[in-house]
Amino acid sequence: MVNTIEESLEHLQEAVPPEGYGNKLSMYLIALEAWRRGIKVNFYTIENPDNKILVRYSLELGEKVHHFESSLGDKLSREAFDVCEYKDLTKKYLKDAGVKVPEGKVFSTSEDESVVLEFVKTLSFPIVVKPLDENAGKGVFSNISSEKDLLDILSYLRDDLGYAYIMIEEFIPGTEYRILTVDGKVEGAVNRIPANIIGNGEDTIQKLIRLKNRSKADNPALSKKRIRVDKEVQRIIESQGYTLESVLEEGERLFLRTKSNISAGGDPVEITENLSKEIISTAEKATQAVPGLNIAGLDMIIDPDTGEPTVIEVNTKPMIGLHVFPVEGTAKDVVKPIVDFYFPETKETERSNLYFDFDAKIAPLDNLTVYEVQVHPLKNAGPKFTRKYEVKLSEAKSGLSAAIRLKALKLGIHGYVNRISSDCYEIVAAGENETVLDKFIGYFSAEDSDFNVSEIEEQIWEKSVNTGFVIKKVTVEELEDRLKKEQKRYEILHEKLDQAEKQLLNEEEKTAGLLEKIEALQAEIDEFKESFDALNKKYISAVLNLGEKERALISFENTMGEKIKALETEIVQLKKKYKDTVNSKSWKLTRPLRRYNPVGKSRKK
Repeated sequence: MVNTIEESLEHLQEAVPPEGYGNKLSMYLIALEAWRRGIKVNFYTIENPDNKILVRYSLELGEKVHHFESSLGDKLSREAFDVCEYKDLTKKYLKDAGVKVPEGKVFSTSEDESVVLEFVKTLSFPIVVKPLDENAGKGVFSNISSEKDLLDILSYLRDDLGYAYIMIEEFIPGTEYRILTVDGKVEGAVNRIPANIIGNGEDTIQKLIRLKNRSKADNPALSKKRIRVDKEVQRIIESQGYTLESVLEEGERLFLRTKSNISAGGDPVEITENLSKEIISTAEKATQAVPGLNIAGLDMIIDPDTGEPTVIEVNTKPMIGLHVFPVEGTAKDVVKPIVDFYFPETKETERSNLYFDFDAKIAPLDNLTVYEVQVHPLKNAGPKFTRKYEVKLSEAKSGLSAAIRLKALKLGIHGYVNRISSDCYEIVAAGENETVLDKFIGYFSAEDSDFNVSEIEEQIWEKSVNTGFVIKKVTVEELEDRLKKEQKRYEILHEKLDQAEKQLLNEEEKTAGLLEKIEALQAEIDEFKESFDALNKKYISAVLNLGEKERALISFENTMGEKIKALETEIVQLKKKYKDTVNSKSWKLTRPLRRYNPVGKSRKK
């Protein structure tokens, strides 16, 4: 079971909008923590040759300004950046400091294969192959056990992925940890478990992968870290004697990768409290071995018998969301020490329980007319007094939502009003103190008011609250009905896609007909995407700060765009498989037979 945002740190519940999920999570978490302390946040774009919209941000307090790219801040030294950019140089620095690293060597992918194989003999199988200057587990192949697999992988990295240099290392067996250090001290650690699925005795491996990806949708750190069925995953499935159509027994776990990178679908389990003194000491020694490496993500392999740690990689832009939103374990507030490091004068500042509209702030950054957006801190820092109210009416009253919002804005109250039904409203309000909220709610409950209020139920609200005061214009029932319809259409499309893929893989002689099905499915997905985009625009105002039940429903809508992209990616893969089949030797050899195939002839007429 994947932890969701509701199982996270209390001060982040209801505070992370879907726009902040995935690769933007580190940026949003650090910016939010700083802003809540009274620090000004600036989001801006930078120029790049591809004209992509690359968003960066700065934190400003008085005359002090610090710039960031995700979790990488400007206090990182140039030397530390350069050292960690190249894996062989990183290993040299660590080895010189007495930190254990894997034995290995760098090769050009154009190197004669015999030279590579000769070096491998000095290590012995299994081995690891990784690109020299890549990160996030891209292009990494671990636990390679034969010359044939090695040569196939080298060809793939050179010809298909275009890497010029690779590193070949000894394979270190054991448990892999990702350890986060800030200013030379360990602040968090997760056990990274490779992408995996658990059988239920009914569903195929392909469906289990899809279900696992779906379970990650509500976790801000994992929602976009899907398990993708690539060459490595297919190779591992086949090596275990399975295919994508195989059904695993109840409770059987199948690991789909040898590498445990979260970006490749792995699962983070928080284990900071269980770290040995040796592991902590090694992590801090490794960080201090590289001058100016103040924030780092260390990948370690822990020997299961001796507990000895081996550092296999160092990252200067670590994913901090792994520690804040782990799959299992207690979430760690690793964001606070980062902001403490850059702004130590705010360490004792009590953070606000409000959060800003992240999407509204970064959406205007188009790199054409808007290059920077500023988020000014609140005048009065610190937490607000918050309450949730359920207001019931003796009879329906038109215009009540607008009246509630207007009164809230006049009193400087933040939050929202949601019309649950014609005679019931939900209000979440955050004000400077209890007196302000009493005045606010008393305006509607007074006996001489004409709002027809029959009952008000008050509850303590400990989650975060949005800035400003908004009206949610959609009821839960309406939204649930629409989302159920869209989900059904989505599942139907997936079933059709599965059928087309199965035919393509197992019935080569029908490839020509499958292309038509693929094109028809593509058209249907395009039509569905247009319909969904229209629905998304209509209900975008309902997304902000919903309650627990509503958030679960809206989460599906927010991730639908990613699922559609995944479908489109699968379509592209199917078309590639079709092209490969047509260009295959067997297809060309059977061309004379197809000319006299009466079925084929009738199809062309």
